[in-house]
Amino acid sequence: IDELVREKDIINKNLVKATNATQKQVNLVKLHEKSKKNLEEEIQNYKNEAQKQRKIIYQLEKERDCYINEAGELKQKVGTPLGADSAQHFERLISICVKQ
Repeated sequence: IDELVREKDIINKNLVKATNATQKQVNLVKLHEKSKKNLEEEIQNYKNEAQKQRKIIYQLEKERDCYINEAGELKQKVGTPLGADSAQHFERLISICVKQ
């Protein structure tokens, strides 16, 4: 009987150890899942930010092209003095480029 009691105690100790080890693993899995979720959210935020940056770049390129065209038009008019009509045209071009 003493031997059975001792065997029972050993089995109980092993059960407690196994339960503790299992709980540690469960906690680690939860921690890893939470880390994975946080990293996925962070990746999505970076993707969103990259999309915003692409839109800004596109807009800036559009403005640049508009100013290049404007500069070309002004180069053609360099031979003539800037009169009131030319100055108004220049202002209109700038306002159009800025609105785009």
